[in-house]
Amino acid sequence: MADDLESDAFLLHRIAFDDAGNTIFDPYVEALNAMGTANLAANDFGKTFERVKDEKGRLVYITKPGGADFTANIIAEVGSEQQGTWLRAYPPRNPPSLPFGDDSAIHRMVIGARCPTGATPEMSTMYNDFLAALDGTRDIDQAEEEEKKRITEWTTRADGRKDLPADCMLLRLKPTYEKPFGNRSLSPPRSVRNSKSDAGATTTKVGEDVDMAGGDKADAAILARKVGDTYPPALLSDHKGPYFAHEKAKLLYAALTEGTLFSAQISLSTYVMKDKNPKFMDSKIYHINVDKLTILDKGNGPVWNPPVPALPGTVQSAPATPKGKRVRDPTVDSAFDNLSPSKKSRTA
Repeated sequence: MADDLESDAFLLHRIAFDDAGNTIFDPYVEALNAMGTANLAANDFGKTFERVKDEKGRLVYITKPGGADFTANIIAEVGSEQQGTWLRAYPPRNPPSLPFGDDSAIHRMVIGARCPTGATPEMSTMYNDFLAALDGTRDIDQAEEEEKKRITEWTTRADGRKDLPADCMLLRLKPTYEKPFGNRSLSPPRSVRNSKSDAGATTTKVGEDVDMAGGDKADAAILARKVGDTYPPALLSDHKGPYFAHEKAKLLYAALTEGTLFSAQISLSTYVMKDKNPKFMDSKIYHINVDKLTILDKGNGPVWNPPVPALPGTVQSAPATPKGKRVRDPTVDSAFDNLSPSKKSRTA
């Protein structure tokens, strides 16, 4: 009963009108619509951005025209683990060597981003257009990929169905741990994808750059954290026991709970991994990378309390589940500031 009341209160908070007649979403939707192609929803693959091979043969996404690294802004909500969120201290699959320490492979947490709770029709349409912009890249690729490659998608559904459009985006955060010396399954194609709405975008609104933040606006101590601040890995409740052997690595911490509303600046990457055994298919992996993230409203989910992993053989192991750097598009960096809580007219 208490949980139901809490959920009702959270929904009422999200759909409430302020003195100016706006919901929490209205200023952000307005800001996104004013960004032009700095808004992911305003982009079409092949028209405003494209994928090319760089000088090292990697698949990269660039603006069209211009050739700058493609980045764009979104608004979404932190989903559940069933929707793809993985905010644990350890990776979904055990690394080749354990314990997990300073020399281990990079571990990135993942947000399974969903349409925000209580979203207005305009916010829901915007969110669907984020998905459609991503699915547009997959529509073009899918014909040549079928039965030739194992695909790791950048969108998903909690129910796993491939005969329905995806409803969540998988966002990869920056490396969970900062190293002292620098950071180093078969999936059938989805048969139905998202299509864009008819709504258009207007001209770009310019603002200042906002660095990645990782706090809940209701917590002053978290807000006080600055970009570049690091923390002991033990700050994560599941970072304990013989599974871990971090000595010098520091945690790049972000406090996120299910339901947290956030804006993010994202970039895209795609990798083709050749299998050494010709009997097996190659892998093609699609990643959405979070370059910057700002908390817009707190969530209603409990603090994550995942199980503590154990070394294999003791107890059950952890659950499975450059040459000439291109310029960044300054339009997207500038527009990101307009998705900051300080920019909206809504009263607290």
